[in-house]
Amino acid sequence: TTECTTICVQVTRELRGLQQALGDRMGREVVFFSVGLDPAHDTPAALATFARRHDVDFTGWTFLSGTAGELEAARQAFGALAMKVARGSGHNGYDLEHTTVTYLVDRQGVVRKKIPPGLLTLGGLHDIETILASSR
Repeated sequence: TTECTTICVQVTRELRGLQQALGDRMGREVVFFSVGLDPAHDTPAALATFARRHDVDFTGWTFLSGTAGELEAARQAFGALAMKVARGSGHNGYDLEHTTVTYLVDRQGVVRKKIPPGLLTLGGLHDIETILASSR
């Protein structure tokens, strides 16, 4: 979420490193989708600002937004969670607690692996290369 200053920033940084390691395979063999979670704040403009603020290279990397219903359907499809938690410090009086794993999905749309934050840099490249090799 664009309001997040912790885990979303970390995951974006890890994906950026992974993108650099993948080089010219990005956009050809591998694509990233970062999905907004809070339709009130994760508008296309806010997602673009977040991406630029964190030096995202958009080659093969798309930031997606949607209506509350569309985002809920996407979360359900992946078994992800997101819920508002009342907090005085959060934007508009709430924080958004959410699933923090990165999903590796093959060309057939099958989730092949879920990687928690902190492990993308270490194992993500190997996992992606394994999935690519098995789908050739």
